[in-house]
Amino acid sequence: MRGRARATLTAMSEVVHGAARRFGIPAALLWPRVLRRFFLDRFSVAELRAYAPFVGEVLDTLPVVISKEASLDRLARINPRGLQWQTEDKEKFYGICVSKGIPHPRVCAVIGNGRDTRHGELPTHFISKDQGGAYASGFAVFDGTDADQVRVNAGPPEPLKDVLERLARGRSSLLLQERLFDHPGLQALSARPVLQSARINTFRAAEGRCRLLFWMIKLVTGRNFSDNFSGGRSGNLIAFGAPDSGKLLGARTLHPSGVGLTTILNHPETNRPLAGFTVPLWQEAVATALQAHRHFPDFGALGWDVAITADGPKILEANAWWDPPTYAPQIMAADDWRAIFG
Repeated sequence: MRGRARATLTAMSEVVHGAARRFGIPAALLWPRVLRRFFLDRFSVAELRAYAPFVGEVLDTLPVVISKEASLDRLARINPRGLQWQTEDKEKFYGICVSKGIPHPRVCAVIGNGRDTRHGELPTHFISKDQGGAYASGFAVFDGTDADQVRVNAGPPEPLKDVLERLARGRSSLLLQERLFDHPGLQALSARPVLQSARINTFRAAEGRCRLLFWMIKLVTGRNFSDNFSGGRSGNLIAFGAPDSGKLLGARTLHPSGVGLTTILNHPETNRPLAGFTVPLWQEAVATALQAHRHFPDFGALGWDVAITADGPKILEANAWWDPPTYAPQIMAADDWRAIFG
């Protein structure tokens, strides 16, 4: 416990001194603000590092200042915890998708934690994800080769049989699904055969009408296979756009100081313009998320991870306990910020 406290204090010190360098504020003035956010407002050190919600010029952009932990209490007012299995248990969620005709990647198997249930042959390319996890928990990509071998996360070829036996012995219950790839128009941004999902959040009013809350695209960089942002630590980007169109305006990334986010207008690796880029099949992706929400009538606000593929949009996941868009607060209307998180 003492070691953990020391590590937390060290990480806080890095945040304080990084913010002091970036914003030109004396560290002595920042320390009380950081401690207040951590102890009273329940911001994690990772959130303090990524969003710098203790600096005036950042706070001026936030309609509501709220941590992820505190946001869960607000979301519980409109998303029933007793029904969270519908979205948070991925096996059950995909079962609902099948019954309602919601387009989604095929589930090939549930494996690990005492289970090894197969649903037909595994495709050449597939992925794993934790049945009940979040933030890319349990995520890996598997690319088949000749002679019944497979590469895990682009590693050396291994016998597929050995890989599956290893997964089956694991403590995590994993879903194996067909691996999807970006629509060629979206793939052009990163020039890599990966999946860069759209996050499309929808709101269901009391009378049943569903509407768009906000949207963004998670862009993959480096050698990452997952598009998880992780507060910018992964190196991936969050690309944001106009609220009523699929045209990008830029992307958010971790500032070189290591504290707070900054906006860039070109992809850092391909140098392709982000500002002005039109997301392919954007209207279809939004319509897919809105239609999917109609099949979850008990939930007031859901965050949908949507794959935009050459075969059209497909729902990857639904998230009842989604993060407030502190990473780019302007993508959600101030009234919606206050109504949901105020």
